[in-house]
Amino acid sequence: MLGLGFIAPEFISVTITDKWAQSAEIMTILCVWGAFYPVGKLYQKQLLSSSKSGILMFCVITNCLLQILTVVFTFKYGILMMAAFYVAVNILCIFLLHYFVRRINGVKITDILRNTLPFLIAVCTAIFFAYVISTWFSNVYIKLLTKIIVTAIVYFGILKIAKSEILAQSVGFLKSFLKRK
Repeated sequence: MLGLGFIAPEFISVTITDKWAQSAEIMTILCVWGAFYPVGKLYQKQLLSSSKSGILMFCVITNCLLQILTVVFTFKYGILMMAAFYVAVNILCIFLLHYFVRRINGVKITDILRNTLPFLIAVCTAIFFAYVISTWFSNVYIKLLTKIIVTAIVYFGILKIAKSEILAQSVGFLKSFLKRK
């Protein structure tokens, strides 16, 4: 999702024309939420599977009330501010969900960070390199392709150097899938 947010300006320009260029900022902001969304869903499923639907309902209602307050207090500042606060509130609510999930299974925020931070650092590094290289080009198509290709190569390279188990499993799965075809 961070990668999609990174290529949003070129992606919007290529797919639905420059007329919609301003929506790229909104897309980028919402893609940040998209990167966190699976963690929130995982926590929700943990609460449901632990028969804690009442706690989940409390968290969802809290999120909804905070979102309503967000709209009331940020609408006068424009859609970008509303989107940014929407994302911030949702991320804040993940911490609320985490509090309850930790009481159930003891998972600490440091455990989550230990598992996800290396990938976040890798993707941010890849995006940085792609950004620097993409500034050499002005053509939107070349810029888009450069961002995608450089990000993918650098990210893959970092995971390969780090001997990522997830990368090895993914490559193994892909190889076995292609052999079946």
